[in-house]
Amino acid sequence: MSYANRYQLTQSRLTKRMRQKRCALLGSSYIPWLLTHEISSKGWSTRAWSTKMQRIIHLLSRLEYLYFLRLEFFDSVREYYEQFMLPLEATQEIAAYLRIPHPRDPKTKVQSPMTSDFKLVRAGGTQAIRSIKPLGDIEESERVRQKLLIERIYWTEIGGISDWRIVTAENMSPAMNWNLEWLLDARDPGKFSHNVTEVVALGRRLLIDESLPLEEVAEKLAQRFGGLAAGTFLLRHLLAGGHVREAVFAVRFELFQPLPLKKKGGHS
Repeated sequence: MSYANRYQLTQSRLTKRMRQKRCALLGSSYIPWLLTHEISSKGWSTRAWSTKMQRIIHLLSRLEYLYFLRLEFFDSVREYYEQFMLPLEATQEIAAYLRIPHPRDPKTKVQSPMTSDFKLVRAGGTQAIRSIKPLGDIEESERVRQKLLIERIYWTEIGGISDWRIVTAENMSPAMNWNLEWLLDARDPGKFSHNVTEVVALGRRLLIDESLPLEEVAEKLAQRFGGLAAGTFLLRHLLAGGHVREAVFAVRFELFQPLPLKKKGGHS
């Protein structure tokens, strides 16, 4: 098989993915419809570990990765599932009704199941769908808008989820992007070997009561718990692990400045 053919959707590959129960299992057993190695490497894609979902998350664009960071950190979302497949027969019927072509592999002509970038389960049990797209693609491509229309009609009229939205880069704060990327690998509690109560108590006093610059907080944590690298990690873990809920994530964290905090009795 040629290199180009490895990414084509054939009927046998379609059947194999169905047998693997992709998008059929939930929680840590979930397998997305598309894996990063199954798409062309011309675009940006990555795999990231999710502490919340306890599995590898497959992300097919930089925008998806930035949205994944938000899903991973914020407690308003209990579970999330990427590259979630829509039933093929349902989307075929919608496309036929709209008189627009259904997505298909350009070489093999096999009709491709459509996917939503993220299916969310909120803390209260309600569900939502998010389609992550560059604003330019939406504005400039009629084909992109057609596929989004099929997706929206399926979820809101057949799939039973009215909360369907498009997310673009313009909806995501660059400062929050930076903060969450800086903190991501410090989120996993399995990497934390110190006494949590002691670290949290000292960290909160330094960050909130004394409002020290972040680099000074890291130094004092290092003096107490050993090593500058350890101090920086403990600082990041305090923020990544939700131990400082007063932090304002929409303002970029700067090491030479105090942590941006919500005003007492107000909002961020």
